[in-house]
Amino acid sequence: SHTYTHLSAGSYQYRVRACNSSGCSNWSGITSLTVQGVPAVPAGLSAQQNGSTMAVSWHAVSGATAYHVRQSVNGSWQGEVNRGSNLSHGFAVSAGSSYQYQVRACNGAGYCSSWSSATASITAPGIPVIPGGLSAAINGTSITTSWNAVANAASYRIRQRVGSGNWQAEIDKGMALNHTFEGSAGSSYQYQVQACNAVNQCSAWSSAISAMLPQVPTVPPTPSASQIEVDQVRVSWSGGGEPDPCEWLGTCNCPPGQSCQPLSDGGDKLELPQDIQPQSGFRYEVQQSVNGSWQGVVNAGSNTSHTYTHLSAGSYQYRVRACNSSGCS
Repeated sequence: SHTYTHLSAGSYQYRVRACNSSGCSNWSGITSLTVQGVPAVPAGLSAQQNGSTMAVSWHAVSGATAYHVRQSVNGSWQGEVNRGSNLSHGFAVSAGSSYQYQVRACNGAGYCSSWSSATASITAPGIPVIPGGLSAAINGTSITTSWNAVANAASYRIRQRVGSGNWQAEIDKGMALNHTFEGSAGSSYQYQVQACNAVNQCSAWSSAISAMLPQVPTVPPTPSASQIEVDQVRVSWSGGGEPDPCEWLGTCNCPPGQSCQPLSDGGDKLELPQDIQPQSGFRYEVQQSVNGSWQGVVNAGSNTSHTYTHLSAGSYQYRVRACNSSGCS
């Protein structure tokens, strides 16, 4: 036998003959062999985490029939994976661990390139906890939700449902810690928030909180007007439009002298935490017309009368309306 070395890729043929002092035999039959070159090291190695999977990919190289890829976990290289002719592989990863990757190309004869340079170390981010402190503040028909920041969060998502309906599409707030929704008078709403890390792994949704926008008040009765001094008129009305007196405590409505009643809206219990009180802002507004021209509106608060002074002789008209944070009658 004889070994030829330092061969390049190509097609080779071989024959043999026997010789002595008298001469050589004829050449034997010919045997042929194709020598395959060792593939180049694959380029373009990259790793991208998505959830609990690290997607590793690389570029094809000439002469390769298979690619082997391996993963290092916290500095320790694991067994290689034969991916055949595929140019990618997904590895399972765990939050908090660090990972690196290498790839090499092999030919049909089983000869392989060197391992590629390792990717930069990638640490899988931790999954955020559920954000705390979710609250809602009512201003008119706007409901501003806010929550606390949590570690490992790259974005926050908030969602709303109306009454007992389905949850609406979540809203990605990035790193913002609040969002304002527009509501409708007389409707109840619920809210939940969750935190997500940079690779789209999210906490569970928070417990739901609720908020209710009060109904627009009804129209008060027609007011009466009486001249009490030569230049003074007292306008009064018998109320109407104001909400029933009560206290809002947690999930209960407590009219004076009565037991606590669960809040309800169409039969569905409203979960109203202590710090989310209906902000009705109830008030009466009264307006005076002087000789056919309406003047500015006067905020009478919860009073059911108002006195106009320093009046001159003339024709006067009066009207009243009831208002709260949702609007006016």
